[in-house]
Amino acid sequence: MLVLAKWLSAAVIAAIVGPSQTLTDDVATPTTRGGVAGAALDFPAAPAFPAAPAPASLAHAAKGSAGHAKGAIVLDFDDVSAPCNFVQTTPLRTEYAAAGVSFLGRKPMDGGAILDECSNFSVSGYSSPNFLAFNSAVSYVAGGLATTPEILRFASPRSHVELGFASPFAGTFVMVAYNANGTVIASTSMAMSSVMQTATVQATGIVRVVFYTNSSWLVVDDLVAS
Repeated sequence: MLVLAKWLSAAVIAAIVGPSQTLTDDVATPTTRGGVAGAALDFPAAPAFPAAPAPASLAHAAKGSAGHAKGAIVLDFDDVSAPCNFVQTTPLRTEYAAAGVSFLGRKPMDGGAILDECSNFSVSGYSSPNFLAFNSAVSYVAGGLATTPEILRFASPRSHVELGFASPFAGTFVMVAYNANGTVIASTSMAMSSVMQTATVQATGIVRVVFYTNSSWLVVDDLVAS
């Protein structure tokens, strides 16, 4: 089992938990909200958040890379039939190992799950219909939380990793890249938006990426690693 503390400080992990915030709108609450059937709209807020670790290089970019390099890993999570609710699924793990990437959570049963847009996360700009979803207030049936940090392990080194992210809540999104020695070699930190943005890290020899947020809901989509 991976020990995430090797890569993230206790302060970073502790910052994921905070006081209450409320999401409101002018329409009736749908049956499912944030991947929870009949969900109330009170969730942990975004507390003060530490900056990304200082890397050897730092980059973030607007969405829309012109093309993908030969051998790139390209995932939009739309190749499967996904449910609306977290209770109907389990965290993403080795489903894309054949493509060259595996997913892990902070604890053995933690992490995001692929959900359909019927989960109603109140975000836009993702590639319909599926995305990788997180809701820090939700427990899976078998245990564990649908929360970040999320760890991506690549079967072969990468030099460019990008993914789209969004949340209806305020907060900060941080993505950190590591080499085979566990050294931070790239990172980015961006303010959250309900419209999908793209976070990018670039460096030679990326074998692991960790992303995390202090926003209670998170949607991730359109991963590219080359």
